[in-house]
Amino acid sequence: MRSVIVPDKAVLFPVPITRRRLLVRGFNQAVELSFPIMRCLGLSIDVVSIYQPHPRRRQSKLDGVSRRANLRGAFKHRHKITVETAIIVDDVLTTGATVSAMARALKAAGAKSVVACVLAAV
Repeated sequence: MRSVIVPDKAVLFPVPITRRRLLVRGFNQAVELSFPIMRCLGLSIDVVSIYQPHPRRRQSKLDGVSRRANLRGAFKHRHKITVETAIIVDDVLTTGATVSAMARALKAAGAKSVVACVLAAV
């Protein structure tokens, strides 16, 4: 088993989905993935500070250039955050467009450093 080094004052930030998407699906997969990480590493989860205000085209249907364009300004912050390390949690990493957009929002909100934790990378 590998040991995991978690920075002090790290907080999990699951990639948010729109309210409409949440109502249709019934859950946010990134939030669900965050719970076992939280328990295993003793971290807290912030599902409030970063949000996705408007629906976007589905990323799975787009190429890399279109994915980045689709996510420009996709995530906003509600208020300033004071975390040393923000850990983005998502299910899949393909082009990195979602993680990059989330990282920009977290940095704008005040995160000192940002890392990503994904279930699968393709």
